[in-house]
Amino acid sequence: MSKTETTMRLACSGAALLAGITSSAQAQDVNGFYGGLGLSLPSGSVDFSYDGRYSLNGSALGSAFAGYSAVSSGGLVYGGEIAVTQGADVDGAYGAPGINAMVDLKGRMGKVFGKTLVYGSLGYSMGSATWNDGTGTMAKVGGVNLGAGFETPLGARGFFGGDITSRNLNPTGTNDNGDLSSSYVDSMDMTTVSVRVGFRF
Repeated sequence: MSKTETTMRLACSGAALLAGITSSAQAQDVNGFYGGLGLSLPSGSVDFSYDGRYSLNGSALGSAFAGYSAVSSGGLVYGGEIAVTQGADVDGAYGAPGINAMVDLKGRMGKVFGKTLVYGSLGYSMGSATWNDGTGTMAKVGGVNLGAGFETPLGARGFFGGDITSRNLNPTGTNDNGDLSSSYVDSMDMTTVSVRVGFRF
């Protein structure tokens, strides 16, 4: 069994266990600050200007997130979030071992159904590809992210959830040597499916 398959089974087993625990949880006030940690499975590819398109390695990545939610008089939940996902490797690409940590800035809007918050998100993501010797940034990338997810209570103030975020990224600015990022990367696509556990403050 591969590392990715093992990680996926563990994540699914944990999700099933937490889902059972949350079945007896009471509804929470989702207004205010929140934060937590996650486990993300990535997919996607990088199109290198000099070497073609290569897939991202699917090994699990750690993630962290924090944000603020407010509830309107009509019951809509809206707010903002910042999330950071650990860097991923690129399979078989010459000249680059992978990408650095991905930073996502998101606006979120959703609604509570029963005890569970369901939301959609839209925002901007930033990341970079690294040189194969790890000495610095080969190319910076940025672009739109689009996602959806849910959060359901876990105890008095905790929550368990899932999130899927898709990013369409293009080269931006220059690398560490002052070269245009577009000289090295044409585009990057990255989608993460995440299991998340957090706490409301």
